[in-house]
Amino acid sequence: MLRGRERAEPSKANTSKSNGPPKVAIRTCETAVGPSASFTVLTSTMSHLDIANVRSSFPALSSKSKLSTNGVPYVFADNAGGSQVLGSVVLKISDYLVNSNVQFGADYSVSQIATKRVFEEAQETVRLMFGFDEGAGEVVWSSSTTLSFENLARSMALGGKIKAGDEVIVTANVGPWKKLAARVGATVKMWSHSPIPTSTGKPNPFSIALTVDGLLPLITPKTRLIAFTACSNILGSAVPVADIVKAARKKMAEFGPELTLEVVVDCVAYAPHMRMDVKAWDVDYCAFSWYKVYGPHISSMYIRKSILGSSTSGSSAVPPYAASITPKQQSSAAASDAPSKSQLSPLVHHFLYSKYADSALKLQPGSPGYEIVYATTAVVEYLCRLSSGLKEDETAEDVSEPGVPLSIPALDSSFSLIQAHDKALALPLLQFLTSDAAYDVGVRVVGDEGLLPDGSVKEGRAPTISFVVIDTTYTSISTTNLRKKLWSKSLVHAVDQAGGIGIRYGHFYAYDLGKSFGLLPPTPNNPGPNGEGQDGFETEEEALEASLEDGAVRVSLVHYNTVEEVERILGILRKELGL
Repeated sequence: MLRGRERAEPSKANTSKSNGPPKVAIRTCETAVGPSASFTVLTSTMSHLDIANVRSSFPALSSKSKLSTNGVPYVFADNAGGSQVLGSVVLKISDYLVNSNVQFGADYSVSQIATKRVFEEAQETVRLMFGFDEGAGEVVWSSSTTLSFENLARSMALGGKIKAGDEVIVTANVGPWKKLAARVGATVKMWSHSPIPTSTGKPNPFSIALTVDGLLPLITPKTRLIAFTACSNILGSAVPVADIVKAARKKMAEFGPELTLEVVVDCVAYAPHMRMDVKAWDVDYCAFSWYKVYGPHISSMYIRKSILGSSTSGSSAVPPYAASITPKQQSSAAASDAPSKSQLSPLVHHFLYSKYADSALKLQPGSPGYEIVYATTAVVEYLCRLSSGLKEDETAEDVSEPGVPLSIPALDSSFSLIQAHDKALALPLLQFLTSDAAYDVGVRVVGDEGLLPDGSVKEGRAPTISFVVIDTTYTSISTTNLRKKLWSKSLVHAVDQAGGIGIRYGHFYAYDLGKSFGLLPPTPNNPGPNGEGQDGFETEEEALEASLEDGAVRVSLVHYNTVEEVERILGILRKELGL
């Protein structure tokens, strides 16, 4: 575990020179992240992120990178699709492959090193990321969050957690849950977004959010699962997860204490900007993808421990589909009868049913890349380091030691700095996109416009900002649909042509949300950059589908982006919009 690595040496941490990183006050306290866990808490004197320090941690952001132009680093503004990777992550992948690339679980020394790295160090750091007490939950790994939910949904179906007649309420990443319902004969209910007031007071049909009032009427005694996103990758605002869960559980309890309700939260677009807290949220499952949070391409999913171990009649129950396995195989796999209640059914080899009956590993059919799992520890080390002002030493020979205390309070301090910087990035974008001039030419922010009456950015508003340009002069007696004035692709194409900047257009897999907008494409005299729509469309359905694929323009930033980069993007948008 990390306890032997958690305490910084005061003599080292407080010896920064006047031109070095900010000094850090060090104190030791008991925290609520584990039984008798003692952590060194960093109380940073930093008031803002050291952006030069931040950017030096990412090789792709170097002026010497192959992606730079004449020494000017590339502007990565499609981070909601995947962030840049830390140099320390690359080093840890290499270190694992060079120094511990063996099968774990054996008695020989190198295998013991591999086991510790994957099953102790990585497990402890991901626990800090999710924010749960030691022993209160477990984590399973997968190649993506979607695959994590696919495995979870399959396990629920096989184990009888969701049955015919049950109801599942969903918002985003709906594919796994729709397939689950189809397998067992359950009903899927869509928790639709509701209109919310705009920052400007001007009408904007795309100013929407998930609300508790929109959820509660959907909950009935048949509701067994609610799956929603903590932050949309297109709307860009965090939802009040704890409030939503509390209200949903209260509503369910009114139908009877014997009824069960489980909650799944998708944190893919949330985790890069705000610290997850599954304990405070009181959720049963939560997943995010490390490649959106400066790490390698892998996902982690938290599962509440009580769900893993207390829902069966025995600790080594045979899943319902084990009927296809021979009696001899069944007897060797489990000593008890089939479960008396619903459970998460194992997806692993049949001879591992007993071993993993009460473990999240039963939802991991096959092993992830060990070196990738280990490399995620570098992300947590980096995030804890941010609030201290300490810099990475990329020349260090031993990358296995973090050189910084790892704790939830340290993560809190760092994410506080990240959120403040996020607001600084979002402010000029939101100010421009909600300006009178932009509004008059048809610009509409998709999601919460994000500005308070005093002009500051709302809490929880991530710098993931999407917009469309509508034709304000369009009217039709045959349809109530709005029409785009410009293809989103055209604006993104203009940014591409300027060089050195990457933003994106589309529905970003929020297909149902995008479809609900019902936006018609621009008229034929406003074709896309490759002539899209020049000849019109044969049917309105075809036109709506083309517009849906074109989607919105999205500028998605993270804490390594700069305000100067935002101004470069705005300069191009102003020119293309004639402003």
